[in-house]
Amino acid sequence: MHPPKGPSLSLEVVGRDQPRLVLRRSVGREEVEVSIELAQGGIQRARRGAQAAVDGLRRSLQLTLEQPADDWDGVERGLRELYVRGTAMLHQLFRDPDLIRFINTLHDFLPGLNGTASGLPDIQFIADADTVLPIELLPALMMAKDRRPIKDYLTLEESASRFLGFSANIRRHIRGGIVPHPPLAQIMDSWVSAIPNARGFAVEVFQNAALGSVSTEVGNLQRYGEPHIFVLGPWPGSEDRESDSAEIIEKILCEHPERPGEFWPHVLHFACHCRVSQDPTEITLLLQGGQSTSCVEVRLVEMESQSAIIVSRSPLGGVPTPRLPLVFLNACSSAESEPLTGASLPEFFLRKGYLGFIGTETAIPDVVAAEISSKFYDNFLSGRSLGESIWLSKWSLLRRYRNPLGLLYTTYADGDLYVEHALEGNLDHDS
Repeated sequence: MHPPKGPSLSLEVVGRDQPRLVLRRSVGREEVEVSIELAQGGIQRARRGAQAAVDGLRRSLQLTLEQPADDWDGVERGLRELYVRGTAMLHQLFRDPDLIRFINTLHDFLPGLNGTASGLPDIQFIADADTVLPIELLPALMMAKDRRPIKDYLTLEESASRFLGFSANIRRHIRGGIVPHPPLAQIMDSWVSAIPNARGFAVEVFQNAALGSVSTEVGNLQRYGEPHIFVLGPWPGSEDRESDSAEIIEKILCEHPERPGEFWPHVLHFACHCRVSQDPTEITLLLQGGQSTSCVEVRLVEMESQSAIIVSRSPLGGVPTPRLPLVFLNACSSAESEPLTGASLPEFFLRKGYLGFIGTETAIPDVVAAEISSKFYDNFLSGRSLGESIWLSKWSLLRRYRNPLGLLYTTYADGDLYVEHALEGNLDHDS
């Protein structure tokens, strides 16, 4: 599966006293815009409801990728619960006439989302940090048809395709974040944003080795071998019995780059726990080198503090590195934001100018996280775009294991980002 690029649409939340959702699509040289009012308080209700939705999905599924060949009950319970919660979120966001208008506008702007055209549509969602909506979880497609119970792969794909997160490449953008400008490269007769990897693709890994599948996740990166991929770390190491959070934060903030003046590393990859809290300052990454080593807690407030110190000491008023890497935070609840303030890890990294952020909205079983990670890098390094690579990873998990948890991965990055030099062959033989 290697879908052609489909139509593009932007959704933007605007206004405070009377918020609206503005849908835009370019048609020829003209931009068509439709503005739809959001219900008062609907954004906050939907944001809170999203957590209940994903918790219900997760509870309905086994925490393993191995399921009997004839067992469809788990995925049916999970997607049915998510469908019920998702349609409720739509009614929280819109009054009835506005909901009908939203559904019809989506149908008109992006007919491919309703199974009538080919190509992977691209949806950019723009909002403030405290008005970001989980649009990936909205079952806004094919609503005129009843949802059939899942009994086979046909009904599985039909049910999953109702959700925006399975039917489009969705990239979120938080207003106020720095828009990075990666280098351009000519790939297949087009100039595109690309990570320069002529000397290898560098991934700096931060781990919690106490998680059962982290060794698999790190091993999947190491199997490419140098010079294809340089795996830096993982940190903390298995011999680091007592690691200092300050040392880890220094690496996360690229305070002392290994190759000054170069775009290196290209990705910060986290395979760890993430602890969220009603107190935004207590969002914490939990790292550990091994069962016999101490846990290192890296708090968001500590990263904020050290980042301010770096900026104050820099003569140019910024982090002393030419380009900051993509962040792949493969940790439970890494993309979740506190409902009232919007404080979250993606908001921090985007505000500091990192290339982008990939994370999850809730706790993800580590075996699922390792599978998504493996498929993403296989697709991305074989020459597919970042957005398509994430999308294919979600569908691979769904088709191979009847597991829809890939829907909970969110992307705050340019979906049209590539590696400049693709590795030989198609690494993901399932795509």
